[in-house]
Amino acid sequence: MPHLPPEALDVGDELYALSASLQPGTVYVKTPPATMRFVVPGKARVGWREPFLRGVRGDQATNTWENLAAEIMRNEAVLGRIQCVLRERQIAQRLDYGPGFNLLLPHLAKFKSIAQRLSCATQCALHEGRLDDAAGRLDALLALPETVRDERLLVSQLVRIAIAAIAFNNTWEALQADGWTDAQLAAFQARWDSLEFLKPMNQAMAMERAMGLEYFEKARHSDALYGQLLAWGSGGSASWPSAPADSGDLPDFVSGVVEHSLETTKEKSRLMLWRWRWSYRDEDAFLRVFDIMLGLPLSIDSGRMFTEARNTLQQKEAALEVELGRSPREFMFSVMLVPPIGRAFDKAAQMEVQREMVLAAIAVKRYQLREQKPPAGLADLVPDFLVRVPRDFMDGQPLRYRLHPDGSWLLYSVGNNAVDDGGNPQPTKSLADSKSFASGRDMVWPQPATQEEIARQDEQAKVRPPTRMSVEMMKRYGLIPRE
Repeated sequence: MPHLPPEALDVGDELYALSASLQPGTVYVKTPPATMRFVVPGKARVGWREPFLRGVRGDQATNTWENLAAEIMRNEAVLGRIQCVLRERQIAQRLDYGPGFNLLLPHLAKFKSIAQRLSCATQCALHEGRLDDAAGRLDALLALPETVRDERLLVSQLVRIAIAAIAFNNTWEALQADGWTDAQLAAFQARWDSLEFLKPMNQAMAMERAMGLEYFEKARHSDALYGQLLAWGSGGSASWPSAPADSGDLPDFVSGVVEHSLETTKEKSRLMLWRWRWSYRDEDAFLRVFDIMLGLPLSIDSGRMFTEARNTLQQKEAALEVELGRSPREFMFSVMLVPPIGRAFDKAAQMEVQREMVLAAIAVKRYQLREQKPPAGLADLVPDFLVRVPRDFMDGQPLRYRLHPDGSWLLYSVGNNAVDDGGNPQPTKSLADSKSFASGRDMVWPQPATQEEIARQDEQAKVRPPTRMSVEMMKRYGLIPRE
C-alpha cells in the first residue's frame, strides 16, 4: 500500500468533485480537434491549424472552432480551478483495496474526461494564437497522469498511460507553434522529465498479485465468489428455463429442467474439484504468471535492454499459455491473465520511448530558440538543455538523431524489433494499413505534413464511401437531401 498524506487525499477529493461538475458537451465528444493525425507514415497534420474540426471539409462541417470555444467557455470556471488543483505536489484518491478485483474506480473515467477537455482547450488556444493560455492548459494536462501514479492497479496504470498519450499528442502540436519562450518550453520539459511508467506498472502488478492470492483463499470458501470466477472464465452457467406458456411448450420446459439439473450437478462437481485440487494448481500458475511479469523490470535494471527482456518474457508466456490451454477449466483465473498483462508492459515501454523522444524534441526547440539553428547532435544539448542524452528504451542506446543539409532533422527510436532501419516510419507487413506512431519499423518523431500531402488525403476522403452513420448525420444537418 502506498503511503498517502491526508492533504493529497483531500486534493484528490476536490479534483473528483470538480470533474463531476463539468457541464456535458457535444463538440468535444463528437468532433474534438484531431491531434497529430497522420497523413502518411512519419508525417501528421497539425490539428490546431485546420480550418475545421477534425480536418473535415467545409461542406461537411457540423461543428466549428467557435462552437468548441463556446463549449469551453461554459466550463471555464471549473477548468480554471482544475488547473490550480493540478499544480499541487501530490494528488491521490481514497482507495480501499480490501474488495480486491471488485473495487470500484469511478474516478478513472472522470479523469480521462478531464484530459479530453484539457486537450480541446489546448488546441483551441493554439488555434486562436493564445500561447499563454495554451501553456496553462498543457501544463495541467501533463500534471494529470500523476494523479493516479500511486494507484497499485493495472487498469489505473493503463488509464494513466492513455492520458499521457493524449498529452504526448498535444505536446507535439504545441511544438509546431512559434513564439514560445525558453521558460515555457523548460516547464513542459520538466513535466515530462518527472513522468515514469515502468516502475508504477510494476508496483501495480505486485498489488494485483496480492489481491489475487486473497481472492483464491476467499473463493475456496464462497460459492458466490466461485460463481463470479466461473462467469469471468466461461461466461456463467445455464439459467433456469422459462415457464411454459401453454401445453405445447411443456416438452421443451421438461427438457430444459433436466438439462439445467444436469448442468447444476456438473457445476457442483467442478466446484468441489476446484476447491480441493484445481484451485491450488490455478494459484500456482497465477503466481508463475506474475513471476514472469515482475521479473521484466528486474532484468532491465540489471542491464538487459527492454526488447531482449521482453522476448524472453514472451517465450515464457507462450509456454505457459500452452500449459494452461490444455485444461482451461482447471486454470480459470490464471488463463485470463497472461496476454493482457504482457501487453500492459508493452504499453508502458512504448510510453517510456515517447517520453524520451519528447524530452529530446523540446530540448532541440530550446536550442534552436537560442542558436537560431538545430543542434548537430543530441550531445550538443547537454548540459544546457538536458542532463543526459535521451535514451532509446527499446535497446538502451541513445536515441537516433540526424541533421539534414536543409536544416530539418530526424529523431527516432529503433522500435519494437530493436533493429535500426535508419528512421524508416513505414509500417511492417502485419500493420500495412496503419500510419500510427508505433506501427513503423522505427518509431519516428513526426514531421508536419505538407499542404500537398494534406490535400491528397482530403481528396481520398471525398471518394471514400461514407458509412451509414455519416450519411444519416449529413441528412440530419441538411448537408445532403433526404429521400
